[in-house]
Amino acid sequence: MPFSINVGGVWKVPTSIKINVGGVWKEVSQLSCNVAGTWKDMLSAYSASPVGGTISRTRSINTYARVRFGSDGIEYWTPSGGGPGYTLNKGAWMDTGANTNYWVERTINSGTLSTDAGAGRLAMTSNRDFGCIDTTDNGSPVTANVTFDFWDAATGGVKVGSATYTFTADKYVPL
Repeated sequence: MPFSINVGGVWKVPTSIKINVGGVWKEVSQLSCNVAGTWKDMLSAYSASPVGGTISRTRSINTYARVRFGSDGIEYWTPSGGGPGYTLNKGAWMDTGANTNYWVERTINSGTLSTDAGAGRLAMTSNRDFGCIDTTDNGSPVTANVTFDFWDAATGGVKVGSATYTFTADKYVPL
């Protein structure tokens, strides 16, 4: 999240920040600011605000509960009826910059993903789909709890956004 400092009436973006500790100037490696209840790193030029939350779908045929982090910077969810498309536009996950400035990395906290774009940091130059699909009426929904971290570099770098999702897909056949 970029920020500026007013120096003599001119707004400037700092290239480095130092703090004096015991008479020695030291480079600040992390600087955070609370923005609307979320701590944002101020040293990255980029910022991401994925929605997160619960996607729970139930229907009598194959059921999908998934999210797509679009290369267009938009976050899409599967429709409320549990179909396979990504028709619910939840708004922008990308706040600043271009998709070439972002990577997403998922951590599966519990459960199993049926749709999984992959492990490690994935460049956001392509759509990235994650979630659960239930194709069997066995009385047990397919679930997963996953945290998505967005970074400004393929390795190292700064985490610029994060969200946790709970996916539940439940196929049932009414009696």
